[in-house]
Amino acid sequence: MEMNPQEGMAKAGQSQENMNKIVLAGTRLMYDPKTFEIFKAGITKEGALDDVLATQAAGLIKMLDDRAQGKLPRAAIAPAAVMLLIEMARFMTQAGLADPQEADIKSAIEKLMKIILRLYPPGKQGAQATPQQPAPQAATQPAPSGIMGA
Repeated sequence: MEMNPQEGMAKAGQSQENMNKIVLAGTRLMYDPKTFEIFKAGITKEGALDDVLATQAAGLIKMLDDRAQGKLPRAAIAPAAVMLLIEMARFMTQAGLADPQEADIKSAIEKLMKIILRLYPPGKQGAQATPQQPAPQAATQPAPSGIMGA
């Protein structure tokens, strides 16, 4: 299969644009006064820092995809999830909640990718939540345990 270089560049640009849109929507949702308490509860819960970052970033992506009725562009989900995870780590540091180090973030990204692959298996268009991953709470209901629930 041959690909036109211009076509490839156009697809890459579209993918970047899609990722940027997801990240923007995710940061808006994280900091929205209506959902901030859910976000805050999730990132301050007990547990290994890499687990908290991974599950909360995945939960945020799932929440965004649910709001988009399963129509988030699949190629943009993984990179957007990583960017949102990094934003969460940055927030934790600036707010004095935790001090994620490079090793924490690397481990969190590895765990995040495993969760994303379970939620969005390659070749599947719709979200495929697994029994191990609880559905996130609705944005209008405060969830003391965070975006991913438990």
